[in-house]
Amino acid sequence: MRWQIARRWLVLLPALIYLRTGYSAMVLEPDSYFSGIPLTIYRSAQSGNLASVQQLVNTNTGMLEAAGKQEMNLLALACMRGDTTAIATLMRAGANPDHVISGAGSPATFAIDRHAQTQSVAAIAGLISGGFSPDALLDGKPWMFYMVDHKHWTGLQFALKHGGHVNLQARWGQSLLGYAIERSELDEAGTLLDLGADVGVTIKSGDDALESLEFAITSARPATPAWNKMLTLRQRMLAQISEPALRTTPFTQKAEGRIQAATGH
Repeated sequence: MRWQIARRWLVLLPALIYLRTGYSAMVLEPDSYFSGIPLTIYRSAQSGNLASVQQLVNTNTGMLEAAGKQEMNLLALACMRGDTTAIATLMRAGANPDHVISGAGSPATFAIDRHAQTQSVAAIAGLISGGFSPDALLDGKPWMFYMVDHKHWTGLQFALKHGGHVNLQARWGQSLLGYAIERSELDEAGTLLDLGADVGVTIKSGDDALESLEFAITSARPATPAWNKMLTLRQRMLAQISEPALRTTPFTQKAEGRIQAATGH
């Protein structure tokens, strides 16, 4: 009986993995998704042979973005595998990192969400090496914001060290610092300040970092580690803002009232 149950689970496991990830995570080998010319392109990209990849792409129109099994394309697979050389080579040949695979994401997001658990930067490094800007926007949302979403902190710091701007703002004005605060990532917000984030600069362009922080203070429990981090962040941020009009938000009065009640000053 136990063997029958175990066998049943072994049969179901690939399907369960497929339902969870959208792809058969059991095997991420290129020949599981591609054959013929696309597979040859991938193998050439793996070895860093850009000339061969470009020749194959130039003589076989559409192959660079062609979908293999489960709608997988070459760059998407390389990003899921974290194959740095293949990613960089495909990028240099013209692959699109923002090519959306229906219901799954894009190579640019795979590079983050598929490697956040291990904190591997292999895929992120490949994209950047291939010419993808760390400041890139995906439908108006900065690529680095996705690193905050998935808590890929190693990737975020790598991106910032390789061309990313710490004061980057989304189209709606929110800064990387403000996004981290909104997501309650207080330790990372502190790290961003250490790396040069300056709300005194971004607040003039619509950043709501201070507003988000003061709103959080109005509902946080005093005398907790999170509360103490918020107060420290607020002091550091206010020190960056010289213009009096920019030092207040709709929540300043309430936040200061709570701070005074909790600390006595």
